[in-house]
Amino acid sequence: DLTLFTKAEDALKLLTEAKTTQEDFIFWILLDVNMPGMNGWDFLDRVETNELNNIVKVVMLTSSISEVDSNKANSYSSVHGYFSKPMTQEKCQKFKALIQEKEG
Repeated sequence: DLTLFTKAEDALKLLTEAKTTQEDFIFWILLDVNMPGMNGWDFLDRVETNELNNIVKVVMLTSSISEVDSNKANSYSSVHGYFSKPMTQEKCQKFKALIQEKEG
């Protein structure tokens, strides 16, 4: 299933609830660095603080092409990929391969 959240806080609430009921389920999240309200870094910090790493796999999809941002993203254990916008067919194929590799 695909679920869209317009507020990071709502996604964190669902993940926190799922942690106690569905620990064998993995949530793949496309996350931007620049979001209104809670930004991507704050979201990743909360994932780590709430120990959601075992049920969350994040792929950054962002307009940032900064190597600093890419390196920072890769410092989080829950981040499994980093793609800059726009999303192209080639990047979609790489994203699909990444999911297959991690779940295979």
